[in-house]
Amino acid sequence: MRINKRVNRREGKNVWYKYGITIPNSVMSDLDWDETTPVNIEIKNGKIVISRL
Repeated sequence: MRINKRVNRREGKNVWYKYGITIPNSVMSDLDWDETTPVNIEIKNGKIVISRL
């Protein structure tokens, strides 16, 4: 897996970033998820937990 960072917007000297996580196809297949699957994101004990709604 990998975290991607890209510029979301710029206003003067201020820059806002958006982050994305790339999930391998094999993991998506194992979970039976696709790009339309609604998910919930939580932070627990310093870890990101992504679960299906």
